[in-house]
Amino acid sequence: MTEQCNRCRFWQVDPEYAGDVPAYGRCRVAPPVLIQPMMTILLPKPRYGDQVDADVSTIMLHDASQHPVTEGGDWCGAFAACPEGAGGADV
Repeated sequence: MTEQCNRCRFWQVDPEYAGDVPAYGRCRVAPPVLIQPMMTILLPKPRYGDQVDADVSTIMLHDASQHPVTEGGDWCGAFAACPEGAGGADV
């Protein structure tokens, strides 16, 4: 078996590209990471003179983070085969 994303249990197909070949999806082997441009747009900036950053809600953190996007034929080195009969992850 070839070790690639579209055969890994941690990979989730992006529904927008489900019918395309090669398909794109998200690698869910690790927690989502914060995306700097999204943080800049979504997270509040402290006012001038404030010593502590404003409170950041869980929703704001969720919106400013994501799992890495990969192509079906990619491979990261953390491959784990899908259980028999499964075709991608629903982790």
